[in-house]
Amino acid sequence: MHQDYIRIMAEAHKWYSRNPLVSYHSYDHALNTLNAASTLMQFVNPVIPEVLIASIWHDAVFIPGSSCNEQASADALMYEWTRSDKSLSDNDSVIVRACYMIRNTRVSDHLFETFPDEYLNILLDADLSSLASNYDAFIINNKNLSQENNQSGIDNHIEWLSNFIKIRYGQHRNIYRTSRAVDLWENKARANIHRYIEENK
Repeated sequence: MHQDYIRIMAEAHKWYSRNPLVSYHSYDHALNTLNAASTLMQFVNPVIPEVLIASIWHDAVFIPGSSCNEQASADALMYEWTRSDKSLSDNDSVIVRACYMIRNTRVSDHLFETFPDEYLNILLDADLSSLASNYDAFIINNKNLSQENNQSGIDNHIEWLSNFIKIRYGQHRNIYRTSRAVDLWENKARANIHRYIEENK
């Protein structure tokens, strides 16, 4: 990967530190998404840097309840790309495509949209990979996500999670979009979700 792309990935962490109200959509979540995307990218050719850049930047700006987080995160990536080196173009095809991917990680995109772009589907699957964590980590993730939901005016996290999954199943047969993510994570994610909902009825 070109050194400028490595540099811009390293710059993401400082943006996450500006999000004091965040408990789930943190830099740790971004790193987990990056690791999951890297796993899925082992099975595609060519491997492109856009997915990895988008993975680490996709929640760089996150305000619970805001509908503008994805656009703001993409804008932050583009700002940081051109800020430190004025010779770098805001038309760089890799960064432009990474921004496009980030803008398509909204909850509504996870729920309703079908994308022909396999690389974007990898990013979306990686973003949901925490659903297949070991169960103790899954509980912690949902506790943190519940705190963010409460700040957004969503009082019943269990109902929110249950509806999310019902809608996702209704729109698509699986939680995950790519065949490799289905193989790796689908059964574990389903088991975690159903167990968690049952235990919190």
